[in-house]
Amino acid sequence: MKTLSRADRERRFVSAVMTSLTMICTVVAVGILLVILGYIAMRGVSSLNWRFLVDSPRPVGEGGGIGNAIVGSAALLILSCLAGIPLGIATGVYLSEVGRGWFVGLVRFLVDTLTGIPSIVTGVFVYAVVVLRMKHFSALAGGIALALIMIPIVARTTEEMIKLVPQSLREGALALGVEFNEDYTDVASIPDDGALQVFVSRLHQQSIRRRRAAKRTDRSA
Repeated sequence: MKTLSRADRERRFVSAVMTSLTMICTVVAVGILLVILGYIAMRGVSSLNWRFLVDSPRPVGEGGGIGNAIVGSAALLILSCLAGIPLGIATGVYLSEVGRGWFVGLVRFLVDTLTGIPSIVTGVFVYAVVVLRMKHFSALAGGIALALIMIPIVARTTEEMIKLVPQSLREGALALGVEFNEDYTDVASIPDDGALQVFVSRLHQQSIRRRRAAKRTDRSA
């Protein structure tokens, strides 16, 4: 059995001590958090009911609920998705398909810059541009701020997902007569091998229909 030197024993001892201290600190921190969450849950579960979820806020001591907060959050989410998801997907498709030129480089630079901007900076920008001009807060301003945060994330995700689709698969779809828009809605959205088999069978059926339609057109002519 190999004997350890004094320096190795000291290093192992220090490593064991520091690991133990780290575990103790982790247990203490997580334990305090669980105690706080458990206390809040025990005191708050009794107040959860349908009226609390749909009622509007009231002065302190008079009850009330969070109905306005739920409706406002839903409005923010809908407005941001309506603005952010289509623009993000369109930007991602453009970056993936074009992929070169000074304008594409500019768009990619803007997307990368928006991705790295803190959300508080986006909020201050929308406050200065939208809220101060409207002279009041609104769900529209919040939706614009959230959309600005969503657009670069959706654009980057769309671009990387489209790049994962093999070029040979897309060329094969185009060779079978699939239109360019169908290429993106069907080929570029294939998530796994099972969906690939379904897509190939769909392509075969579309090819048969196109051939039959072409034969009918030739006969009628």
